[in-house]
Amino acid sequence: MPIQFKQPLALSSLSERAYELLKQEIISGNLVPGEKLDIYELAEKMRISRTPVKDAINRLAHQGLVTIRNRRATFVSTIEEERIRELFDIRLMMELWGAARACRERESVGLERLDEILNECEPLVSESAAFDYERFNEYDMEFHLYFIDAARNAELRKLYQSLNVHIQAMRVYWRQARRPALESHNEHIAIFKSLCQGDVEKVKGSLTTHIIRSRDDVMRVLGERRGQLAGVLSSGPPSRSR
Repeated sequence: MPIQFKQPLALSSLSERAYELLKQEIISGNLVPGEKLDIYELAEKMRISRTPVKDAINRLAHQGLVTIRNRRATFVSTIEEERIRELFDIRLMMELWGAARACRERESVGLERLDEILNECEPLVSESAAFDYERFNEYDMEFHLYFIDAARNAELRKLYQSLNVHIQAMRVYWRQARRPALESHNEHIAIFKSLCQGDVEKVKGSLTTHIIRSRDDVMRVLGERRGQLAGVLSSGPPSRSR
């Protein structure tokens, strides 16, 4: 378990803070799918009692980020292909709804921030720079949240942010790859240009292409990882020389 906690958590809101910390560790990939979580070890590293850690684990289980087996063993949840499809389908529906309004009211919602995001991402996907996934991911989330905020629906925003936790956890599978980030950046540019033109159908088309490609990337890398694991298991233990 790679995570380290340099400072003990404050006594107030321990369950909430333990929950946020563990959720971030899962999203960032420090806790990987299938990894077993030891409540005793987590409590010791956080320098708190087991109770707030258990509360945090139960919340994460309710969200589907961890799986509790036989009420004893807890693991970071693995990701199934059907669940990936379902989550990306929901995400697409939400963003398309917001995109239509963003096109109709682009003067009032403003496009300046989207332009700034694209400019900030340009050096991040450049081959001459080290790939900073965390920073790119922050800009990516802000770019897509723009379309949700354009819908001006607080409940939609809450649902989207809850959904996005799972989307970010899925991206652990390709978080070190520059190519998907570069493709996303170029697709963001196409979406932005269509938005500036006020072409609703073109924005929807570009957004659909982008989200489906992102979904397929996650599923492809997930399949590759599973194939690699199956190969290791099928090869069995190394033979002993006589």
